[in-house]
Amino acid sequence: MPAWFSDGCNLFYKVRLAWTDIEIPTKLRFLWRTETCQSVHVILAHHAPTAPAALRPTFVDTPRTSAAVDAITMVIPRLRNRSLPSNLVRLGDAKAQCGPCAAEGQQKCPLNVCCSEFGYCGYNTEFCVWKNKDDPLCITCDDKCGGCGDVKRPSCGAGSRVSKRTIGYYESWANPDSPKCQNVSPEDLRLDGFTHINFAFAFFDSFSFEILPMYVNGVSLYSRFTSPKSKKSGLQTWISVGGWSFTDPGPTQTAFSEMTSTSGSRQKLISHLIKFMVTYGFDGIDFDWEYPGADDRGGKSQDTANYVSLATEIRAAFGSKYGISMTLRTSYWYLQHCEVPGIQKSGDWFNLMA
Repeated sequence: MPAWFSDGCNLFYKVRLAWTDIEIPTKLRFLWRTETCQSVHVILAHHAPTAPAALRPTFVDTPRTSAAVDAITMVIPRLRNRSLPSNLVRLGDAKAQCGPCAAEGQQKCPLNVCCSEFGYCGYNTEFCVWKNKDDPLCITCDDKCGGCGDVKRPSCGAGSRVSKRTIGYYESWANPDSPKCQNVSPEDLRLDGFTHINFAFAFFDSFSFEILPMYVNGVSLYSRFTSPKSKKSGLQTWISVGGWSFTDPGPTQTAFSEMTSTSGSRQKLISHLIKFMVTYGFDGIDFDWEYPGADDRGGKSQDTANYVSLATEIRAAFGSKYGISMTLRTSYWYLQHCEVPGIQKSGDWFNLMA
């Protein structure tokens, strides 16, 4: 791909050739016609002047004007005739995110969200309820590419109660040995109304996969955190592993991906987890892997399947003795990489970051 194209701006819109009924974005970079779609794709550009001189006539700075439409349409015949330089024509291999113009095996949206007429995944009316008679490949929303229509929201059965389970997180960085203000020790926690409390957070070593404290003094807090169970009947204490800072740039950013990548490394973590929970009296683990598969947070494409393997193997090792929960982000951008039905089979519940 030409160097001028590599500025991180890779947002695509698939639009019909009827330019009069769309909004023309500011600063268009390049247009081309794919081999498989009777459509044109538009790439938004942040830095129009970096494009080759031959393409600069296609750039516009004023949206939704007749001049903008003329600037765009003038380049279409050249693209059809393949008169542009060969290294630019290669960009015609670009695919839609979903639908019939997407890459083979990627036509369906993750999480069963809807595929729009423009080949993008989403979950509101724009994506889920539409008709496009001008495109023979995408006439209307197709459930082969994801969900369609209104979202079917589940309802709670008779007799269910929201207060059945109440979970609180203890911020271990606010302990008495911390130099920060408003410190709270495990003994100071007010536990009325809580059925579960999670210790946030524990880490694990990127190479040995041994469980480590988030802060040096964390070890001294574990037993103090689990001891209230002797005074409050029915209370469960869980350990939350991971957290947002665990995937910050640094030595642990790819630790989850590396740990889940092989059966051997997963088994090492599981062994260390069981030893940890026996030693300190924890009742379950809350996996706080917030960014599986997200390349902007050190994730890899294999994380989706590997997370399911990890959850399955942990449940097999834990049986019914220990609980398992997973924390999920509610942002589609990050949640799309998580095979929710797959890990749901092994977990007791999800904790949602709202």
